[in-house]
Amino acid sequence: MYAACLGSLVVFLTACDDDPTGVGSGVGDDPLEGGDPVTVNLPPTTLDIERRPAVTGGVGSALPERFFTGRVDDPLVGATEANGFLNVFQPANLPSSVLEDDLTDVSLRLAPVSVYGDTTQAVRLALYDMPAPWEAEGAESDTTLSSGDQIMTFELDPTEEETLVSLPSEWVEDNQDVLRDTTDEGDAFIDSFPGFRLGYAEDNASGNAAVGFNRNDTSLRVATRTDTTNFNGRVSLTTIDREPPEGLPEDRGLVQGGLANAFTFTYDFDTAPLDTLRDVPVNRAELVLPVDTTLWDSATPDGFERPTPSGYQLTGISTDGEQTVTLADEITVSDGALRITGNAPLQIFEEGFLRESAFSEFVLTPSATSDGAGNEVSLDVALFHRLPLDSDDVDEGPRATVTVTPF
Repeated sequence: MYAACLGSLVVFLTACDDDPTGVGSGVGDDPLEGGDPVTVNLPPTTLDIERRPAVTGGVGSALPERFFTGRVDDPLVGATEANGFLNVFQPANLPSSVLEDDLTDVSLRLAPVSVYGDTTQAVRLALYDMPAPWEAEGAESDTTLSSGDQIMTFELDPTEEETLVSLPSEWVEDNQDVLRDTTDEGDAFIDSFPGFRLGYAEDNASGNAAVGFNRNDTSLRVATRTDTTNFNGRVSLTTIDREPPEGLPEDRGLVQGGLANAFTFTYDFDTAPLDTLRDVPVNRAELVLPVDTTLWDSATPDGFERPTPSGYQLTGISTDGEQTVTLADEITVSDGALRITGNAPLQIFEEGFLRESAFSEFVLTPSATSDGAGNEVSLDVALFHRLPLDSDDVDEGPRATVTVTPF
């Protein structure tokens, strides 16, 4: 498309868009010298989908509080498997009944807050001991942790408000001394109780969903004949693996939260057609990233929940690679696309045309879950149009719509 538009600057602008509309319309009164404002659509120089693992580990009241477990085989975007790691607090003042009486039951309380997958059947999960203490703060979704012996398997209905998983009596017998150890003001418990892994039950598997829980609403309930005491969630982590989708069209790109598939693109202002706009004042600029929702309905079975991001964040990587700058957040879909306006895109192209670009790359990631908690873990999925960069349909794919005033 641009081959015929690269003679001189004025020829390029005139031939590409003689009658500017959309962003460029109605800007003739801008106080800029030169000719009439002209609008052009500029595709990115490069475009890719990359895995950039998100921070999925959290401690105490710090975000992220959510963790996931289970496996979902999405007929459109492939299989995602999540493992949830959890440890708990020992209460500051254990009741005398817990310290002195026989423990009659120890149960893990799980209250689903999110589900990705089939909600019509229960999911079989497996509970494992952890063999050693582990760090959650700052840990990412590709962290590798070893787990110990399997304690049990159990079924969980993702639509139930609460599930109590009663641990085997053998486990209670083996761990009751640790649960009661209050020496060093509870530090002994932290050092000697490494917590659990919740994962997909590979043997005797059933269900097709990954389920999310809030760490602070998850607890280990320790019961005696007279009392029940909650050991509430203290640390959690989600690790995520996925299999490449087989049925996803090549002209679509998958972005997923948690796993943090990122939509990345660049603009090289030293290459055509961007280099023909050197030193040209920029009136307006808008980044347009089309989102595809047409495939959802045809590939969504009854009872299948596929959460989608309620917001996105755009960051820029500095040219020296040492800084990451948030350029826009809380970006939402409008008319089938993410449309980023305001000072951020204006400055990107103003600096690129008039001076030197401050950024080597731009990264778009889901920034919010369905409940709007921007720093929470999610498995939300979205599809973006990913037309080939040499496509003639430059006004349909990812693009920047830029209005300039030629001299």
